[in-house]
Amino acid sequence: MNDYIVNFLASLFVILNPFSVIPVFVELTGMDNPSTQKRIAMRATLIAALVLITFAVAGGWVLKKLQISEAALMVAGGMLLFIFAVGRVLSGQGGSRKPSVIELEEAHNKRDVSVFPIAIPLIAGPGAMTVVMFHMKQVSGDWALQLLFIACLTAVLMLMFVLLLSAVRITRVLGVTGTNVITRVFGIILAAMAIQFIMNGIQQFMQQFLNS
Repeated sequence: MNDYIVNFLASLFVILNPFSVIPVFVELTGMDNPSTQKRIAMRATLIAALVLITFAVAGGWVLKKLQISEAALMVAGGMLLFIFAVGRVLSGQGGSRKPSVIELEEAHNKRDVSVFPIAIPLIAGPGAMTVVMFHMKQVSGDWALQLLFIACLTAVLMLMFVLLLSAVRITRVLGVTGTNVITRVFGIILAAMAIQFIMNGIQQFMQQFLNS
């Protein structure tokens, strides 16, 4: 049980990576007062939680209806995560999770940045959706572990909210260099996790093939 908890928390924290969200949050809310920043952080976290929990709960059902095997999910999810991780290592901000200049301008003009781009895709991005679906598929049929995973996801999102509230102070302490270093380290860890997903998927497929 302890191994599952550590695995869940580590993988979720790495893929959500609050330190890649914080700089964008500060850029988008830097001119707002603390109460507005708190409201945006809370709203963004709640929306991201709703999206990710929905994917965690309904993802397995969708895969079953589409007749997608667990091995296929492991390989496809691992490949997507690896591409995502490479983008994070090379860019320092996480590939597709970094909004473009046009997207940032659109967010500034609309002012309600809690939904886009903070909640989606900064927090609840494609990498995070893939990870929650993968973990819930791994523990399908075990309600205790599924509830444990949802609890771990909730805990990491609560930590995300707390860190967003302290985003300005964290940015001042870490600076651009510190943020980029942490993001790249997390990217390397995520790449290793992605390779492990692919290896597990291939191994499971080979076992199914030999037993058929």
